[in-house]
Amino acid sequence: MSFVTAQTPRLLVGDYHFSPVLADVTFGAETEMLDPTTINDAAKVALPGLQTGSVSGSGWLDTDGAQNAHLDQLNDWISTDPATWAPSGTTLGAEVLLANMLESTFMVGSKVGSVVEWSFSGQQDGPTDLGKSLHALTAETATAAGTGVDNGAATANGGVAHLHVTAYSGFTNIIVLVEDSVDNAAWTTLVTFSTVTGLTSQRSTVAAGATVKRYLRASWTKTGTGSCTFQVGFARR
Repeated sequence: MSFVTAQTPRLLVGDYHFSPVLADVTFGAETEMLDPTTINDAAKVALPGLQTGSVSGSGWLDTDGAQNAHLDQLNDWISTDPATWAPSGTTLGAEVLLANMLESTFMVGSKVGSVVEWSFSGQQDGPTDLGKSLHALTAETATAAGTGVDNGAATANGGVAHLHVTAYSGFTNIIVLVEDSVDNAAWTTLVTFSTVTGLTSQRSTVAAGATVKRYLRASWTKTGTGSCTFQVGFARR
């Protein structure tokens, strides 16, 4: 067996990487179970209903330069933001959970003998999708394409892609794509994210019924000179 240490997971919400200031986090999904049991049944019957999910966490207040941006992110989180939970990190091919989240609570507090801390929770808007990381949260300085991730077979019900840009400097812009392939050699564009000119996050849905080929990868094209730190995930449906 190969267990995962608590230092490995990563949480991205919007354009912010929360892991460096997190002390704990829980990211979950659930399906409501309806009860259509009748008097003729010998046991209770369960019928799957609506899906829902949530994220919650707490951490330590860090006022050192840009790290204080975690409070800005939490304070400004007033609409849905893409949230990506990577329980074993964002390395290529690692499993990721993708959801559109609304912040439901945000608190900052302190107590004797402890570091000032904050906590938050978010409510899912739509489903939680299990997918794969197509680009680790790392910096890129040149136009390139990532390595293909093999699903073993094509799927035929679309999917959802997340892009989180957590650091950006210098470039005029950068365009990030998700591409698919039947043979890991010839690639076609599946998702084109909006042109990146700064810190941002994006969620893009591939329509239900659309074919997603066996292999997936991220690619990016830069204009100008600079650096962009980003993560890309895709979940098939």
